[in-house]
Amino acid sequence: MKSIPTIGLVMKSLSAEFFQEMKKGAFTFAEKQNNFELICVGTSTQTEIDLQIQLVEDFISQKVDAIVLVPIDSKALVPVTVKAIKSGIKVINIDIQLDEDLLREANVELTYVG
Repeated sequence: MKSIPTIGLVMKSLSAEFFQEMKKGAFTFAEKQNNFELICVGTSTQTEIDLQIQLVEDFISQKVDAIVLVPIDSKALVPVTVKAIKSGIKVINIDIQLDEDLLREANVELTYVG
């Protein structure tokens, strides 16, 4: 029996009011839906690219069902995003669009919501 899906939300700059509101809204939505588990992580600033890559790596290791990603850097987050997708994890890119040329080179398509 499969448990409910787990969705990882990877944000940037959790200290910023915009992302605090996004986090609050995401948890409110998840509670109302009550059919998936939401795990929300993020960086302290909008410059911690390596930390954000590690947060995505952690979700890959945890084998989450999906990742919603607000990338700090449109190019630097592409390799780990490709790794997640090739690991069977659905990825939705929001806010800052990942580099389309790099995604195409990796032969990967993903949903972008901006």
